[in-house]
Amino acid sequence: MKNSHQSIIILALLWGSSIVGKADNPLVTHIFTADPTARVFNDTLYVYPSHDIVEHDGLAGNNGFMMEDYHVFSTTDLMNYTDHGVILDQKDVSWVDNSSYAMWAPDCVTKNGKFYFYYPGNFKIGVAVANHPTGPYVPEQSPIANANGIDPCCFIDDDGVAYLYFGGGETLKVMRLKSDMKTGDMVPQNIAGLPEKYKEGSFVFKRNGIYYFTFPHAPSGSEELSYATSTSPLGPFEYKGIIMDRWTDGCWTNHHSIVDYKGQWYLFYHHHDISKDQTLRSICADKLFFNADGSIQKVWPTRRGIGVRKASENIQVDRFTSAASGITTPVLNGDEAVGFYVSGITNGSWVKYTDVDFEAKTYSTLSARVAGSNSGGTIEVRQGSASGLLLATVNVPSTGGSSLWKTVTTNVLAQANGLQDIVLVFRTTTGTFNVNWIRFNQPNTFVLNFEKDGEGSVTVNGSPKYYTYNAEVALPLPTDGLLSLVAKPSDQTFFDGWKLNGESVASVPFVKAGDVVTAVFKKVSVPIDATKRIEAENFTSQSGVKTETCSEGGLNVGFIENGDYIYFKNVDFGTGISGIVLRAATSTSGGSVKIVLDNISNPAICTATIKNTGGWQTWQSFSASFGAVSGVHDVYVKFEGGSGYLCNLNWMEFLASDLKVDARQMKSGIQLVKNQDLKRVSFMFSDELVPLVVTVNNLAGQQIWRQNVRIGGTYSCVLPGRGTFLYSVQNTYGSMCDKFVF
Repeated sequence: MKNSHQSIIILALLWGSSIVGKADNPLVTHIFTADPTARVFNDTLYVYPSHDIVEHDGLAGNNGFMMEDYHVFSTTDLMNYTDHGVILDQKDVSWVDNSSYAMWAPDCVTKNGKFYFYYPGNFKIGVAVANHPTGPYVPEQSPIANANGIDPCCFIDDDGVAYLYFGGGETLKVMRLKSDMKTGDMVPQNIAGLPEKYKEGSFVFKRNGIYYFTFPHAPSGSEELSYATSTSPLGPFEYKGIIMDRWTDGCWTNHHSIVDYKGQWYLFYHHHDISKDQTLRSICADKLFFNADGSIQKVWPTRRGIGVRKASENIQVDRFTSAASGITTPVLNGDEAVGFYVSGITNGSWVKYTDVDFEAKTYSTLSARVAGSNSGGTIEVRQGSASGLLLATVNVPSTGGSSLWKTVTTNVLAQANGLQDIVLVFRTTTGTFNVNWIRFNQPNTFVLNFEKDGEGSVTVNGSPKYYTYNAEVALPLPTDGLLSLVAKPSDQTFFDGWKLNGESVASVPFVKAGDVVTAVFKKVSVPIDATKRIEAENFTSQSGVKTETCSEGGLNVGFIENGDYIYFKNVDFGTGISGIVLRAATSTSGGSVKIVLDNISNPAICTATIKNTGGWQTWQSFSASFGAVSGVHDVYVKFEGGSGYLCNLNWMEFLASDLKVDARQMKSGIQLVKNQDLKRVSFMFSDELVPLVVTVNNLAGQQIWRQNVRIGGTYSCVLPGRGTFLYSVQNTYGSMCDKFVF
């Protein structure tokens, strides 16, 4: 039922200019990407993936997959990837249904100075043409005739003849193309020699005279990456085996490409380990090797990936090569850059991170990003092994909580040179702590970082440009110390000024070694009125949930498990709020819902217990009260319970302090809630009552309101003014009435 995701909404942002991202695996984290096709043009490696987005505003893709456009990324070092923005959108293609959100796996090749971008739409294959790998691409206004299917791959043989591979399901196909690269030169034929069961995502390459036909294959369960070989691009092909095993953690798909870059072969693929949602994937890459007979060695996916990390960059030690003592790498939450962190640390445990380039430079200090409730732990940073040369020792302070991150800096004790592996050895006797990254700092550097409630970029001395999701970076000190900083907020964000070493300043005209410059970005946000119904699916961000169609109309938040939460920015509690009503549904015990203000680590102001409502779309209202809260707050709705799915949530509504819940729990199972400001009275029916109808009358016997009701429901009546009223409830056991004063 559930494919939870860590959909951090900022991952779905579209940027108009290029973005520089630094990554191990996954390669890209500011948006969700899948189906990566890697190509080399003029010594630069380009990656053309599909783009996963979150289902929203009642829109839905195929089986939850929503893909509306394509980005292209480039790299020359396999570590730093530039996002060149959207190169093609479904709305740009006249023959594609713009409500389909099915811009699936693409490909791009070059011939005669042109670049041909192939993509699927409406189970047909289209092509767009550009003069540069990053576009702009102009789509042909008709699909390629007879190319019916998905996931195109274009292979150009040594003689210059191009072949288009496509298909999906039991059958994959090939069609030779004419020299225009847009027209078929034969009737498509089925690829012979492949195993049975579901197949898709053809990718073909040639090595040492052998044609390799690779494809995702799902003989049972999720997809494994398989391959077959031939002496002809048209086949028949002989099945050879598996390149990468299927995922066993709920990610049904995998989709790939294979490329030789500077003498090393690489496998590009995707996984969902950031989102934990198989419809929100992220591209990855690992090295690939061949045996002497041309067979492909199986690739084992790693977090470490393929690039070489400079010591002066943030070294994401959570992408360790190997570890001891049960180290875990949960997904980061909150304002930290998207990724993972090292947790589960015990005394003597360690992680090893390979291929750090110290270059021929000197480093004076080391910074570490840490979090923990207890002080007294240390991190030994060593060269090569857990007993190797001690480069630095970090004393880890208490930061106030396991998710409250702080950068601490210590002196470097010894110098490393060239390409080295580093090992972090953890020492602790008072508790545990978490580690995100470390960085070696050169003597003449300063730090640029962000307070990023909003999103934006900062250009330093004309170039380069850094983005909020880059976290903090250490930059060379300008020769004269003079600094030119240009901050540019993204949509729905404003720039709120600079800080120098934690203090707000009007500008930062110059810096000295060790200074920390912070750009503050904030979202343009209209406060949410707490007293009006807040639809659960309109969260600002969330962890581990997904939206789905609701039987009561619109969407609800579902697929909720223990530890998941939804977050609402800037909720206005006005002069006083003291209660909440939640609309929930569940087929299990339901767990509990905790309301937390401003920081997810704060104590809850209240807890609502959710009971079994008899179905995932059988809705009931649940309430809780708390001490009066006023002003504007960020609100976390945290879900707790046992294993499996807990409940679905449709909406919530806070109750102003002048709302009074009757002290009496009526025999009929009714709670009466009054809202003086809105001239409204609400009736909340427990799940123990089987009501049919409720009416409200004035003392003259005139009926003001009548409503058919059901168990677990909340129904509101707007009253004509203040006074004394009668309400009556009729159910299968008879009827009752009572008086209330408004």
